[in-house]
Amino acid sequence: MMVAPGAYGTASPGSTPSCSPRTARPGRRRSHPVLLGTAAVAYTFGLRHAVDADHIAAIDNVTRKLMQDDERPIAVGLFFSLVKVASGVTRGRSATAPSRRT
Repeated sequence: MMVAPGAYGTASPGSTPSCSPRTARPGRRRSHPVLLGTAAVAYTFGLRHAVDADHIAAIDNVTRKLMQDDERPIAVGLFFSLVKVASGVTRGRSATAPSRRT
């Protein structure tokens, strides 16, 4: 893919920079208030999703099976939630990963 001169905050020789010197510094944190609201909504939906009936039933079924086999189901809910988070992060990263076509 060809990048146009002056794209991504880089200036071509003899032209003025497309961004101010204040934002051009590498490593500078930027404030994104829209993302804060989006994160709050996503967190709220995640909490609501966590208590869906199918999740509660899955944890309950595993707990009952372990108790029936005389095992201690101490951390069933914890491991269920860890696997759910790991799969969500993996799915999210693969969906947003840039394509590597050559």
